[in-house]
Parts: sequence; structure tokens; C-alpha cells
Amino acid sequence: MTTRVLNLNTGKSTFYILDPESAVIAAFAQSNHDFNTWDYDERYLPDVIHGSRTVACGDFTAMLED
Repeated sequence: MTTRVLNLNTGKSTFYILDPESAVIAAFAQSNHDFNTWDYDERYLPDVIHGSRTVACGDFTAMLED
């Protein structure tokens, strides 16, 4: 699964081969120079916001699959 993640602050898109929730977490963490991927869920899952069609973490958002 490929997910397009949009940085709402810059308008730049990045693609991740992850589900939308994991992709926005990775984008947010990596924007803060955190590449310790095995701890992402523990560190950032509480910061994830779910909308009806989107998921976001910090300034990063992605569309949910149908």
C-alpha cells in the first residue's frame, strides 16, 4: 500500500509504502529527525487524530482508504 502524505505547513507531498496512520507518524517523526522506527507507535500514536476520511499527526495528513 502506498500512501501520499501531505505536509500542511509546506504543501509538499511525500509517499510512503505504509498504511495511512503509520505514514503520517513516520512523516512527523522524521521531520523531527527521529528515525528510531521501532518506537514510533509508542511515541507518536497518542498524537494521531482520526477524521472521517483523513488521519493526521502534527502538520502531516493522509487520506484513509475506502
